[in-house]
Amino acid sequence: MRKTHGGTEDEESSRRSQDGKSDNLSAPESCKIPQKYHVPIDKTQALPSKLLGRNTSRLRYRANLTQDKLAELAMIDRRYVQRIERGSANPGIKVLSRIKNALACTWEELLD
Repeated sequence: MRKTHGGTEDEESSRRSQDGKSDNLSAPESCKIPQKYHVPIDKTQALPSKLLGRNTSRLRYRANLTQDKLAELAMIDRRYVQRIERGSANPGIKVLSRIKNALACTWEELLD
């Protein structure tokens, strides 16, 4: 039998069962975020990376380009084009400029 701070393991487990507390792994009440601090997410507004990806894909289809051809024209890797269109990449201004030129579009069309 192992000794704990308040007695043996059996005494500790019986004390817990008497208190009605179980050995679950949920956070204690003092650690939970109060409901007043929960901010509802407006799902109609896309993240900037998702918006860029959607616009890139739409403009690529409009220009009748494949991802391979866009990657070649913009001098980037095809997998990077896939990540941009999926919204999981955040390209820098130089890459965005090359994509804009390859798609022959305006900044507004690409970023809005």
